[in-house]
Amino acid sequence: MLSSLSDVGQALVTNLDISRSVYDVGWPTASAIAFGTNVGLAVIPIALVVNIILLVTRLTKTLNMDVWNYWHFAFIGSMVAVATDSLVYGLIATALAAALALFLADWTAFAVQSFYDLPDISIPHLATAPGVPFAILVNWIFEKVPWLRKMKADPKAIRKKWGIFGEPVILGLFIGLILGILGYAFNIPEGQTILETISLILGVGMNLAAVMLILPRMVAILMEGMIPVSEAARDFLKNEHQDVRYTLA
Repeated sequence: MLSSLSDVGQALVTNLDISRSVYDVGWPTASAIAFGTNVGLAVIPIALVVNIILLVTRLTKTLNMDVWNYWHFAFIGSMVAVATDSLVYGLIATALAAALALFLADWTAFAVQSFYDLPDISIPHLATAPGVPFAILVNWIFEKVPWLRKMKADPKAIRKKWGIFGEPVILGLFIGLILGILGYAFNIPEGQTILETISLILGVGMNLAAVMLILPRMVAILMEGMIPVSEAARDFLKNEHQDVRYTLA
């Protein structure tokens, strides 16, 4: 998917004469940057120590096992370190970010467990939990507007209304075809045939359709592998802390 979309993105820039001075590099690059800094070298022990201290003092009920996403804490700490020219301030910011994630996880745990029917789960993820206050406000506004309150736009309702056109695979196909047309159809390079252009467009469509089908299954497999580890950690900690939750965020 990354290689296919990178090619399409480059084609959009070239063929549509798009020029921008700021680029969204996405989380893979951001995480690599975060872990590659001086703050990133220390983020894992810092986050674990903060978590253990808050568990022992019963200030949190969440055990954050989402080690990969500690890069959020490292990124925040790295920005502080650069802005203040102080590694110490960066490490302090990292610790505060790790603590904030745990508090947000505790605050949102009941809603997560109820909505997704996932007992003992909380989500200490700084890409999601900080948006909860905004979501609460937006939800309150939606509840005050009758036609919005009655609207059903969840995946099940969309599939029921639109049939096959509401399936993720078909949506991925259409999105891919649109991107492919925008990227390849309006400025065909010299020597490239119409059939080759059509092939490129169809390739992007099929690629995104396949990703929409495969990605959820890949995540499900990953979750299956993580569950035994998480349950073992939860059982171990519950011997000392009966109210500890665990996370698979």
